[in-house]
Amino acid sequence: MNTVPCNREEFPAEGLRGEPLTPADYLALERRWIDRPLADHALLRRVDSFTGAETVGRRPTASSNYAGIIIPYVRPGEKRIREHRLRRDHPEYEYRPDGTLHERARYLSPPGRTNLLYVPPGVTSEMLIGETPVVITEGEFKSLALWRLAQHMAQAPRWLPLGISGVWNWRGIIGQSVDSEGQRVAVKGPIPDLSRIRWQNRIAYLAFDSDQDMNENVQSALQAFAAQLRKWDAAPRNIRWPCEIGKGIDDYIAANGPDAALLTIENATSFQSPQRRVGLLVKEQCLMTPRVWPVLGQAAYHGLPGEVVNALAPHSEADPAALLVQFLTLFGNVIGRGPHWRVESTQHPAILFTVIVGETAKSRKGTSLDNIQSLYLPVDDKWARNRFENGLSTGEGLIWAVRDPSSDALPEGACNKTLRKGIDVDPGVADKRLIIIEPEFARVLSVVERTQNTLSPVLRNAWDGKCLSILTKRQAARCGEPHISIIAHITKEELLRLLTDTSIANGFANRFLFVCAKRSKFLPFGGDWDSDQRETYIERLKAAVQSARLNSLLSLNSQAREVWEAEYPRLTYGHAGLLGQVTSRSEAQVMRLAMMYSLLDCKQEIGEAHLRAGLALWQYCEDSCAFIFGDALGDANADTILRALNERPQGLMRAEINARVLQGHCNSMEISRALAVLLERGLIRMEEEKTSGRPSERYFSTRTAK
Repeated sequence: MNTVPCNREEFPAEGLRGEPLTPADYLALERRWIDRPLADHALLRRVDSFTGAETVGRRPTASSNYAGIIIPYVRPGEKRIREHRLRRDHPEYEYRPDGTLHERARYLSPPGRTNLLYVPPGVTSEMLIGETPVVITEGEFKSLALWRLAQHMAQAPRWLPLGISGVWNWRGIIGQSVDSEGQRVAVKGPIPDLSRIRWQNRIAYLAFDSDQDMNENVQSALQAFAAQLRKWDAAPRNIRWPCEIGKGIDDYIAANGPDAALLTIENATSFQSPQRRVGLLVKEQCLMTPRVWPVLGQAAYHGLPGEVVNALAPHSEADPAALLVQFLTLFGNVIGRGPHWRVESTQHPAILFTVIVGETAKSRKGTSLDNIQSLYLPVDDKWARNRFENGLSTGEGLIWAVRDPSSDALPEGACNKTLRKGIDVDPGVADKRLIIIEPEFARVLSVVERTQNTLSPVLRNAWDGKCLSILTKRQAARCGEPHISIIAHITKEELLRLLTDTSIANGFANRFLFVCAKRSKFLPFGGDWDSDQRETYIERLKAAVQSARLNSLLSLNSQAREVWEAEYPRLTYGHAGLLGQVTSRSEAQVMRLAMMYSLLDCKQEIGEAHLRAGLALWQYCEDSCAFIFGDALGDANADTILRALNERPQGLMRAEINARVLQGHCNSMEISRALAVLLERGLIRMEEEKTSGRPSERYFSTRTAK
């Protein structure tokens, strides 16, 4: 950590208030990733209630406590303190209209002052007019944590953090004017401090709190600030932080470490205007819930898979989660049908269906597969060269690729010329292992919805490891012991648009592991993985494959059984809506993943470490589904109605829902069913309005205040 060293001679001699921070203060700041040298250099001081009130122009009372930490504002190149801000230890609390309790006025500034930009210590005037990217965040402590992060393991700061005291406080009163009636009115605009920064052709990250996607006021402030930055010819980018960690980026850095935070900033996206396409189950659904990018737990890096991914990661732009899950998918296929896990009378073979979800050409989905596939080529050359197929279209075609011997098991349209002359028996396909690589999974989702298409039921049976056959007028191909795995790619928008009620209801979607993936880093000239290290992993992989082929039924050891007993209720409970439907096979998916980890360790039992690895990887898949599907119910009409009500605090009459929202395409029974689903889940409420005749029904989203 290269924090700017503390130099007492640089401290302003005039205007400094309060006393040195206490050990408890330093400990609390360290939890926000602000170390002691940085806190001292920022002139953070402790004040009692009387001094705090005096500093920010308040009158101390018996009911108001102004003790806390004073934060001085010092302009780069100057030693004079411009202003103090106070972070109170004990703010007052009040009730919101919705009945929730929240704190009021945690941070205080002197009244009547214009908004100022907070610049951390060590940032110089030359830096403000340079080319280093700028990160703008809410609050002083977040700015300090970002300043420490900017210098972490770096020779020069990666960016310059700047703080504003609220989402709209990049604006302020900048003058006065006269209105049409001759009255003097305040003129608002960007605060003068922003004009001290050179914006032209400069990247400006906006790092607001993690609730930005749930708070319309914050969204409006972000869009307005981004528009202003574009006027100054800057390039605004938006940084989103996972909600479950805490509201601020300082909480995220402290909880996840600097590397995860650096990667999150590196993957910031450009600002785009929000899209509103009422009536379609597409990407605006993500506005209903926070977009929380999943974080892969450390337990998932257990054993050989984790070692391979960690060794490969510095030399690849691919997402580590995508590398890991595809490594396990290929391993499960190459070892064949022997190893399995049993639940009562149901066998679960080492079969995984994986879907990598990411942006087209930017998430390095194909790159992640190429890197892993190259490791398996020396392990089983015949399998790697001959048992990889693509182009899923029909169930008959898939069965034909793994068919058993038969006298007339020819696909429709085939003729006897496909067989050797004089032989009436089709020898079939001896190797029942098959990897389906589907770079356009959107096409598969479209195909399975076609009338009389047989792909969906065949794939469901393939995941179960059951016999594959289709009844037709003539005898068709069949496969008694298939061993088929799938690796597919799709974008988030395509997945939301094409995953329909049918594919959800029939158990097709919940057999897939959905894995969010994005570019992990920028390598303009590619990577250079050490060949000796690579050969070592290949030899270990060969040994694991040979050992796994000797196994059959796997079981849990005593330690793993205790963990499974504790985790099973949570996995079984599930989630509501579309998220719950696509993750409803969580128990089976976890055990298949744990089985892979155990076999890669050349073990005959599933141990605690293997089970925890499977749980961690499944958690990433589950979090990926939450990121993708959010609060969607999987019912197109119900989702459309809910989005419309979320956007209309005044509510909608039932007739308006039919005419304006559903555009008259649904009958009364369908509307009643959709409304009943929303009412049952507590997502909407209904109020009756008296009329001269029968009372009318008006519906409101429960997210809007009554």
